[in-house]
Amino acid sequence: MFVNFNYNEIINNREKNFFSKTIYFLFIFLRRIILRYGDPLMSFKINRFNMKIPLSHNLPYYMSSYPYYSKNIGRIAQEIKIKYNSLSVIDIGANIGDTIVLIKGMVDCPILCIEGNKKYYQLLSINAQEHKNVFQILSFVGEYNEQINSRICEDKGTASLETVNNVKTQIRTLADILKDAPDFFSSKLIKIDTDGYDVKIIRGAIELFNITKPVLFFEYHPYFMQKHNESSYDVFKKLSIIGYKTVILYDNFGYPMMKANVNAEQLFNELFNYCSYYGEDKYFDICIFHSDDEDLAENIWLSEQKEFKKIYIGK
Repeated sequence: MFVNFNYNEIINNREKNFFSKTIYFLFIFLRRIILRYGDPLMSFKINRFNMKIPLSHNLPYYMSSYPYYSKNIGRIAQEIKIKYNSLSVIDIGANIGDTIVLIKGMVDCPILCIEGNKKYYQLLSINAQEHKNVFQILSFVGEYNEQINSRICEDKGTASLETVNNVKTQIRTLADILKDAPDFFSSKLIKIDTDGYDVKIIRGAIELFNITKPVLFFEYHPYFMQKHNESSYDVFKKLSIIGYKTVILYDNFGYPMMKANVNAEQLFNELFNYCSYYGEDKYFDICIFHSDDEDLAENIWLSEQKEFKKIYIGK
C-alpha cells in the first residue's frame, strides 16, 4: 500500500507555528495507530530525489532533527572523485537506498548496493530505478562464507541478525560477492553500515583491501560491537598492518570531530567506553584512509573544516 501526502512538509515544519505543531502531533498519533495494522509506503524527498519509504522507518525524523545526518558520505565521495575520476562505490548494508541519494546528489558515479533484508532490498530496487549505474545484490556480508543460526530483526528502519537455533542465514564475504560484480573490485569508496557486523566484514575483506586500498567509511557502534564480542581496537590494528594510517571521526549526527592516527589505541578505547555509557544511542562514523591517500585524507579534513565553519560562524 502506498500513501501519498507531503511527508517532508509535516516533518520539517513541525516547529514552525502552532498549526504545524498540531498537524505533526496528529500525524504521530495516526502513525502509531496505522502501524498496528500495517506499514504503508510513503514518499520522502532527500535532496532533489523522491524515495519510497516505510511509515515505520525513522530516517525522515533523523534527517529532520539532525540536518547533517549521513550527508558526510556525499561530500567524501565528491572529494575522492577529484583524485580518482573513475570512482565507483560499494554500499554494504544499503537498506532502502538512502546512500544512493546522498552520493548521487553530490557526484555521479557507479554504486553497488548490497542488502540482505528482502523487504529493504525490494524497496532498494524501487528507489534505485531513478538513478543510472546503480546495481543491487541481495546478500548478507560477513567475515566468512558460511551459514549461521540467525534471523532478521527489524526496528524502525534498521535490520540486524539475531542468533536463533532453528533458522539458517547465508553469509558471504565481500570478495566472494564481488565475483558477481567484478567491475566493482577496485572501488575506491566502501561504505559499511550493518549494526555491529562492520568489523567482521572488514576482517573478512582484509586481503582484498590490501590490494585495492579503498577509503572505508563504516559505523563504529560499541553497543552492537559488544553484542558480537568485538573489541574496541582490533579492526584498527588489522587495518594498520596493511597500511591504513589516517582516521576522520564523525559523531552519529554527521559532525566531524577529529582527525587521528590509526595507531591511537588509547583514543579508540576511550571512545568505545564513552559510547558504552549511552547504550544504543551513541556511536561514531569512521572514515579511514590508506597511507597512499594521505593527501586525500588531508584534503577531505580541510574541506570538512571549511564546510562546518560556515555552519558554526556563518561564513
